[in-house]
Amino acid sequence: MANNKLQGYALFVDNVFRTVIYYPSEGSWQAVRVTAALKSNPTIVLDESNTVESVNKYSILVDGEYADYLFIPKHNDAFDLSTLHNALQSSPTVIWIDSETLPHPDTKWSYENNILTQVED
Repeated sequence: MANNKLQGYALFVDNVFRTVIYYPSEGSWQAVRVTAALKSNPTIVLDESNTVESVNKYSILVDGEYADYLFIPKHNDAFDLSTLHNALQSSPTVIWIDSETLPHPDTKWSYENNILTQVED
């Protein structure tokens, strides 16, 4: 990918912040398409038919229509991905973090009345 400007998205499950997911917004047609889907608060569903053992495949649906997919490694020695996978498998609300600066992974968020707010620790 020549230019992969990352975007951050806060994932909420049952109105409780779980984690942030990052995805490139430029560089390929798929990046642009997935970015548009993620910004639309899609439904994300684990694809049980995935045959690649090392990754989970998640289908992204916008208004009930298939938009694209995410492949996310099941394990990463540098990061604990269990919170991300748990959130993605729990019908998360996906909220784009509209910021020029990429949010730090440990940043906490709240989402009330359609307003995303960074929470101070």
